[in-house]
Amino acid sequence: MSTSVLVVEDYPDLCSAIVETLAREEYECESAANAEDAIVKLRAHQYEAILLAPRLPIRSDPVMRFLSESQPGEVHKVILMTDPPLGEEPEPDECRVLVKPFNNEELFAQLRP
Repeated sequence: MSTSVLVVEDYPDLCSAIVETLAREEYECESAANAEDAIVKLRAHQYEAILLAPRLPIRSDPVMRFLSESQPGEVHKVILMTDPPLGEEPEPDECRVLVKPFNNEELFAQLRP
């Protein structure tokens, strides 16, 4: 069984590149270009990982807020894709951080359990 990943990224080229890279390694991927689409998908499906390009501050990001309020047990699945500097550090054990630009090795390392 493949790992399911939701990629939430508003830059279409970057989103496509991530999805294609993961699909080549047999990850089951869906994507969302905005928070509203991501929340619809999160309501309908459980993902093993969520790659999120968050809005800052992170606490006010709609996807993070939705997960914190509606599915608090799912927040640990989030991998924040951010540009340095992050600006607001996530709480310890809340989610992981993948600093842009990242390479495939860094991406897959974050997705490993």
